[in-house]
Amino acid sequence: MQKELTIKFKARYFSSGAVTTTTKHIWFVFHGYGQLAALGFSQGAATASRWAADNRIRFDRLILWAGVFPADMDFNKLGNLLQHKEVLEVYGTHDPFLTEIRIKEMAQLNQKLGLNPTVISFDGKHELNAAVLKKLSDG
Repeated sequence: MQKELTIKFKARYFSSGAVTTTTKHIWFVFHGYGQLAALGFSQGAATASRWAADNRIRFDRLILWAGVFPADMDFNKLGNLLQHKEVLEVYGTHDPFLTEIRIKEMAQLNQKLGLNPTVISFDGKHELNAAVLKKLSDG
């Protein structure tokens, strides 16, 4: 069910189910302009990376989906923070925005951070993939 949240701009968000005492997983997703996330999609990958580097909120996994770390980050700080976290990079093999050059750039940024992330690709474009999300939510 789509809902709206007004901050300095109107942001759309979706929810599925209710948060209860038996809730085991909550997913937040960034897309662009700083919307909340543990999973950064597209431009939101940079936002999620900055959120992780801020280190104010505990997280176990950082998932960059169809996006890359921003080149202007404090790589020493982020690299140290991510050493004991699970980092995943997910993308569609037909994503027009994630070119071979961008994938090589991400590999260089990973090296700069001292990371060896799990890379998951799927047959798709610049989109979330339900089967991959399910796999990630199952652990």
